[in-house]
Amino acid sequence: MNNLRGSEWHKWDLHIHTASSYDSPYRGDDADELLCATLHDNNISAVAITDHFKIDADRISHLRSLAPDIVFFPGVELRTDKGADNLHLIIVFSNEIDLSTLSMDFEAIMLRTNAKSNSSPETIYWTFEDIVSFAKSHDGLITIHAGKKTNGIDKEISNALPVKEAIKADIAENIDFFEIGKKTDINDYYKWVFKEVEEKPLIMCSDCHDPRKYTSKENLWIKANLTFEGLKQCRYQPTERVYIGSIPPALDRANKNGKSNIQRISVHKNENPKNVDIDWFDFELPLNSGLVAIIGNKGSGKSALSERV
Repeated sequence: MNNLRGSEWHKWDLHIHTASSYDSPYRGDDADELLCATLHDNNISAVAITDHFKIDADRISHLRSLAPDIVFFPGVELRTDKGADNLHLIIVFSNEIDLSTLSMDFEAIMLRTNAKSNSSPETIYWTFEDIVSFAKSHDGLITIHAGKKTNGIDKEISNALPVKEAIKADIAENIDFFEIGKKTDINDYYKWVFKEVEEKPLIMCSDCHDPRKYTSKENLWIKANLTFEGLKQCRYQPTERVYIGSIPPALDRANKNGKSNIQRISVHKNENPKNVDIDWFDFELPLNSGLVAIIGNKGSGKSALSERV
């Protein structure tokens, strides 16, 4: 789903549960339809399905068929004992991965082989190392509950002892996103945490369990193509590509000043051109409201395009 206009702001939700989660409060036959409807109502463009301890390939495929305009990333929420009793992590996988293979791998490796205390969903957990290993072997991205979010790294692991600080640093080194619980956590992370560990993107998600009651404390905006590669780019530009709040300021300005932004440029040949066999100057190009430069090799048409703009 590459966009010729380039990276644009979209609403994402990287933490949503379906009726396949063991603790789902609603398992009606219309659960998937209700979820897709509420995602449309909230203008969500990309979603990670992160059921507890399960990757339901059939359900994700069904959601995709119901809402083909929304990008659904397969994912899973897991519990680890790393320095705490109940620390939660999420793995998000590519939307292009083979769902059947992923689901079978998770069943064989994580559930039947690596799971600890797996007699009940209330007790099952994995070692942090096993979670990281499975994520890396399947090109997954890891998010961790953080800040004031329930079952988060900052609530479950204090800094009371040096060993606890070391554990948190080790965890931070291996994850890709911090999922915070409140917008005020952003300032705390930049004031304290990112002075000690590498800066990572901060996200807020709905953690929705009931499609009849979808709510999100804040909108999560990501400036990227609606692809897994687009999501990966957030790791390299966490502040430029991720915004938590009502609307990103740049998008707000563009929306309010539509007449000041060129939507697209069209260049066509004259009716009677001198060089009838050349169609180089015959194209239509959508432009991004954040356009700041035109780059290209010498002779590739930078000046010609700039003149047209």
